[in-house]
Amino acid sequence: MIIAEKIFTNKWLIAILLLPYVFMDFLYKNNAETIFLILRSIPSLLGFLFLIITLRISRTSILFFLGLIGYIATIGISGLLNDNLSIGLMINCFILLGLCLYITYCMDHFDHLIEGLCILFIIVVLITLVLMVLSPSTAYIYDDTGKQILVGIFGGKNTSQLFYIPAAGFFLILANYKNKKTKLIPLLCVSLVLILVVLSKSGTAIIAASTMIFFVSIYKWLKIPPFLLFFFYIIGFFGIVVFGWQHSKLSFTILQMLGKDATLTNRTDIWGIVLHYIKEAWLLGYGVKNTIVLDHYYVPYQIISSSHDGVLEILLSTGAVGLFFFFVMLVSSLLRLQYTKKSVSSTILAYSIFSYLIISISESVFYIDRPFFWILLLMAVNINKINLWLKSNKDVSDI
Repeated sequence: MIIAEKIFTNKWLIAILLLPYVFMDFLYKNNAETIFLILRSIPSLLGFLFLIITLRISRTSILFFLGLIGYIATIGISGLLNDNLSIGLMINCFILLGLCLYITYCMDHFDHLIEGLCILFIIVVLITLVLMVLSPSTAYIYDDTGKQILVGIFGGKNTSQLFYIPAAGFFLILANYKNKKTKLIPLLCVSLVLILVVLSKSGTAIIAASTMIFFVSIYKWLKIPPFLLFFFYIIGFFGIVVFGWQHSKLSFTILQMLGKDATLTNRTDIWGIVLHYIKEAWLLGYGVKNTIVLDHYYVPYQIISSSHDGVLEILLSTGAVGLFFFFVMLVSSLLRLQYTKKSVSSTILAYSIFSYLIISISESVFYIDRPFFWILLLMAVNINKINLWLKSNKDVSDI
């Protein structure tokens, strides 16, 4: 078992096993869905294997996994009731569960896990920089106004933020472990990923990146408690999505600076449709594969099928039951961060999760096949283990 630990928690293997997740849009575009499914299954199968061998899950993670199992069960029940459940969807659900088990197992070797994640995103950043120089037609696209937008390997301006915001958190945590001489590389990587987010020219991504930069800049003088950040998010969600604060003069001015209108590129119209139909299936929703938005909202030359809001998408797909289990996972993570709010790692994780929640206000981001938000939550759940490791290992090896 000790040999297996060294092999399967090696930082380079972790980076390789997670690499398909950052290339998923590239694989989909090139009709390699089957290859993508197989590659994603490998760390998931390792997670289930380790569970069978060890017959244990850390006590701090139990509430998170109960929430995840409940969420998966709700997806299945809602899909069955709405006659839109697919085998592929349930496979994706179990892949997420197995991957979370694998990541939890890797928490016992946190130096390997955090270095592996950072190696992964160093590879992504280097590939993106190479594409920007050698193949601009691949790295960039143009919007309707002719504005150049960086998409890199992710295929869309609103996609890169789902990877780079968690990556910034991973690099900051690694920098916290390094001493003054060795933390330069992870701090440089933080700067690079946030610059790449800005170059994507997504208004939401720019706000999320700016928020993270601001909070990290002031953390020595002011540490905002995790549940206060969560309260800010709740206010933002209801204010923007439900009550339409973006129509105020101040908000309108900010939106103009970001090149947006008061409808947030037609999102308010979509939210109105979703809020209307949620009332008719509020308990279990319409299933993940529902076509509510697709059937009731039309924009020429575009296919829009999502709610463009994380919470609304969960409500539309799995109803109040699914949202309850999602909040079980989120709140269990925030509780751990609240108890350890004085540690730097807790602060970094709280700000990273909050920045991701900001993105969720205008994008459907809580995908079961994009794991890095879930990894942030798992780190938060295991923050005591991380802080204990930090006390005994201040400077990890160079990546």
